[in-house]
Amino acid sequence: MQTEVISEGKIQEKRGISSAVLKNIAVVTMLIDHIGAVIVTRLLIRNGLYEAMANQEAYTAWMGQNGRMYGIYMAMRIIGRFAFPIYCFLLVEGFQKTHNVKKYLGRMFLFALISEVPFDLAFSGKAWYPAYQNVFFYIVIGAAGDCGTSSGGTAFCGYNGWKKRFCAWD
Repeated sequence: MQTEVISEGKIQEKRGISSAVLKNIAVVTMLIDHIGAVIVTRLLIRNGLYEAMANQEAYTAWMGQNGRMYGIYMAMRIIGRFAFPIYCFLLVEGFQKTHNVKKYLGRMFLFALISEVPFDLAFSGKAWYPAYQNVFFYIVIGAAGDCGTSSGGTAFCGYNGWKKRFCAWD
């Protein structure tokens, strides 16, 4: 993929994948993963996965009948594993380009809160399930930690004490 970029009055060709394309790839792979994790898992359980795990003979017989669906499930989960590193890359890219780190982290935290209820409903069947959170909370914590260490704390807190308070290696 090539795009034209104007730099110093000259048009230059820039090669690579744009962040918009990466976001689309991440969204599609995450959707595939979540369909596998929510829908296909429930189909496997309905077809007797838990009962088949009682002994080796039952599991072998179950795999003979449901092996294709289990293979589809595994393929969907493997495809979905590409989403997280792409999202982390885009997070770092956005973190470097933002003008206001507090607002950036605030928007991410707000999205984590908003997405928690649908996540819990999909994966546990309850509106609030504190034992299992969506990954966005961990991404926000990681971004806040990166903010505190990469700038000495000045970008997040406005003073140099962030790194000294929360980082053991200082």
